[in-house]
Order: sequence, then structure tokens, then C-alpha cells
Amino acid sequence: MTDSVIANNGNDAIFVQSQTGNAANTVMVRNSTVANNLGGHGLYAEGAPATILVTQSAITGNQIGWTNSGGTLLSYGDNKIYGNTFNNGPPPTTPNE
Repeated sequence: MTDSVIANNGNDAIFVQSQTGNAANTVMVRNSTVANNLGGHGLYAEGAPATILVTQSAITGNQIGWTNSGGTLLSYGDNKIYGNTFNNGPPPTTPNE
């Protein structure tokens, strides 16, 4: 997902879910804004092997900035994450590739 705005939802903005044994579900968020999603998470990866990769994006004004619950959420270290009610810190960074 590139150059997108996901805003003003009542639930999670970007939710990737996998169940063990299923094919991998991976989403890359690039140069996007995830804002004011007050009923849930800005970014949420649940269950292996669900993966969200995020780069050059703003995550702001959400109930929870980001969460990974058994999934993987990785940042390229160039995002702006602030103004969320909870979890304003950056997700783990990916190795330079």
C-alpha cells in the first residue's frame, strides 16, 4: 500500500491476520498516513506468519499506534509515530537491505 490515507475508522486501520498453517500474509505500508482510527489500532499484525512492514509513514491520533500479537510488525526506522493514545514508540526495525 503506497501513498494512501487510512483515517477516521471505528476499528483497526490496517489489520493483517494469519493462522498457523496458512499462507503468509504480508502488507507493506509506504509513504502513507494512518490517522484518527479511534476504535482500535493503527497497525496490527496478529498470528504467525502475518507481517506488516512500514516505511516513510505517519501513524498518529489512533487509539493504539501499533501492536503485534504473534505476528510481525517491522519498521524501516523512518516513520513518524506520535499522538496515539497508547504505543507511540517505534516498532522494531528491519535489517538494512
